[in-house]
Amino acid sequence: MAKPKITTADIRVLLHEKYGDHRKFAYAEEVGNATGLEQKRRLDAVAVNVYKSNNYSIEGIEIKVSRADLRRELQDSSKHNIFFDWIDYYSLVTTEDVLAATRREEIPPKWGIYEVYAGPDGETRAMRTVRKPLSLHDEQAPAIARPFFACLIRALCNQTPSASAVQAAYKEGETAAAKKYEWQLAHSDAARIAELQEELAAFDELRRQLKVWGGAGGIERGIKKYRAITGVNLSYLDRDLKDLIYDIEKIRGQIPAALQAQRGCGQ
Repeated sequence: MAKPKITTADIRVLLHEKYGDHRKFAYAEEVGNATGLEQKRRLDAVAVNVYKSNNYSIEGIEIKVSRADLRRELQDSSKHNIFFDWIDYYSLVTTEDVLAATRREEIPPKWGIYEVYAGPDGETRAMRTVRKPLSLHDEQAPAIARPFFACLIRALCNQTPSASAVQAAYKEGETAAAKKYEWQLAHSDAARIAELQEELAAFDELRRQLKVWGGAGGIERGIKKYRAITGVNLSYLDRDLKDLIYDIEKIRGQIPAALQAQRGCGQ
């Protein structure tokens, strides 16, 4: 059975994980060389290292999930050269199948290579560094151009949720989780009540049957006959009937009034 194809969406998830530490990286997708009509090309992603110790380096990233797409990238230098004056590193993220069909010397030696592969289950995705990117410049890159900077900032703003949006999403998730827990608790109690009521019904039937058989040894004969007729497991006879009634009343009191009405527990 063929493994599911690795998609661009799969790779974007892995890139978000790789550059997800917002203390260290500012990460944005679909960053053009400029805005408006001046835009000619776009990078699939840009990762800015915000640490001074890493010289505030900027890495451009392109995703390639097919051999044909990678070939076009390698043959048309205008697709990436337009950014090279403003970024420090350039990397390709591709699949193990595409990389296996590509000669390593086809990819410029300064470009980084990240390979995405499927796990043994065919569903899990992971990414490894095949080759670290090398600096595109002999010296530190020149100052970033304002059009590219504007496009990068706009992408960051559009793709980064505000603190209030994060808090609202957290609250929404918290409320949904609480409602789900309450529902599970209520239905769990209702199921226990139903189970106890079935046991009580069995006790009532047993008590009715035992009244029929009197005299010496009548109870023993009654139990033997009852087992033969109903096939009911009477191992629960060790439980006290009053304890069963107490359990039912205790659980019944914990169920919301609406559920009692629905289940008929309040009658």
